[in-house]
Amino acid sequence: MDLQIKDPAAEAKRLQRCIGDLVSLLALPAVWSGNEPSQIVDTLLDALLRMLNLEFVYVQFKDPVDSGHLEIARVAGSSRLKMSSQEIEQVLANWLGGDSQNSPPPAWNPFEDEDLSIFPVPLGIHGETGMIVVGSDRADFPGQTESLLLSVAANQASIGLREAGLLRQQKRIADELDRRVAERTAELASTNRELASEIIERKLAEEALRTSEIKLRQVIDTIPTLAWCNLPDGPNEFLSKPWHDYTGLSPEESHGWGWQVAFHPEDLPPLMKRWRELLVSGEGDEMEARLRRRDGVYRWFLIRVQPLRNNEGEIIRWYGTSTDIEDRRVAEERLARNEAFLAEGQHLSRTGSFSWCVNSGSITWSEQMYRIFEFEEGTNVTLEEIGSRMHPEDLRIFNEMIERARAGVGDFEYEHRLLMPDGTVKHLHLIAHVRGDNPGEYIGAVQDVTQRRLSEQALSKARSELANVARVTSLGVLTASIAHEVN
Repeated sequence: MDLQIKDPAAEAKRLQRCIGDLVSLLALPAVWSGNEPSQIVDTLLDALLRMLNLEFVYVQFKDPVDSGHLEIARVAGSSRLKMSSQEIEQVLANWLGGDSQNSPPPAWNPFEDEDLSIFPVPLGIHGETGMIVVGSDRADFPGQTESLLLSVAANQASIGLREAGLLRQQKRIADELDRRVAERTAELASTNRELASEIIERKLAEEALRTSEIKLRQVIDTIPTLAWCNLPDGPNEFLSKPWHDYTGLSPEESHGWGWQVAFHPEDLPPLMKRWRELLVSGEGDEMEARLRRRDGVYRWFLIRVQPLRNNEGEIIRWYGTSTDIEDRRVAEERLARNEAFLAEGQHLSRTGSFSWCVNSGSITWSEQMYRIFEFEEGTNVTLEEIGSRMHPEDLRIFNEMIERARAGVGDFEYEHRLLMPDGTVKHLHLIAHVRGDNPGEYIGAVQDVTQRRLSEQALSKARSELANVARVTSLGVLTASIAHEVN
């Protein structure tokens, strides 16, 4: 356009048209709102071709998202330019060299065979967004108004492209956020389901635990012994119901260290001494002490205790039981007395007892049997060792007795002699019978009758001597009578 006014009316119309074009360009951002960069450039190209009667318009711009370069060329339908849009893109791309900030002078014409006016307009202050290249067949192109329109169009396009880039980036961020929110929501939903499942499982486990605790408490309260649990440093934490029922002490009275009042005053000091030793050593043990019943009667109890350790070996609890052994102790004392009476009776009567299992050959002797045979007490006795003590003249009797036992004879009774290492002879009287519940085992007794035999022998000798004296005396009387008669 010529800046000199030749026709005021035509100039006024041109100015009105330019103002309209300017208003149209300023309104483009409203049209571009929400569009993609390629749609913005297409709209811009159409507007510039229409407003400025151009031969072509070419735009090279950076993708606002991935920073790649995009190229779009548009050729006017009435253009005399014998080139396609793709050929124009190729020529101008080589001209710009991929750098839209390298703007050539406006008078330069890359289309050497065409009489065109080429005018580049940067997108952005320094062409950082891209470049618009327009071509016109007018030699005076561009005029001042056209330059203004191109500058405004470039500014609007730069703003629109930046806004489109921001919008795409915001959309991408929003999509990414939506994706992450969806993933996080799915994760939270999965976590909630897992948590709900864990809560249900925990409730079931807690219910099972409560049921197990009830059953365990029932078992502890049912077993015929007093169960208890102490803390690592010694005081009591738990006592079973039978313990409270037996002692008559309430949980408040017996927990901690209050349980000591239930023990016999004579047994408590040694019991506490041993308990303190176990707390130091960390070992289990068993003790005996008398525990007072609720009626005041003391009975003997066997107390067993063991520590419970964690994975690090630290004691976390002491568990124990107290079992009533009063009847057992009474029976043991009675048995001990009976054994003492038996041993003393066997010693006084010089009688020993034995058992003999014919099939296995095992022989069990009492203490008195070892004394009679003069074997070391506890020695494993065999038939060969017994035979070594037999008098040579009585070995036949001994072997006969063995054969009869192996033949299954129920009872037998023998008398035989022993020849001791010092040459003395002992006379024994043996009697045995088969056990009713075990036909292969004999139970018997052996009595040392040496003194009786010696007494019998002495008595027999005295009687023989007395008989001789009586015969001699009778003969003397008879001789004296005959002598008297002869005289």
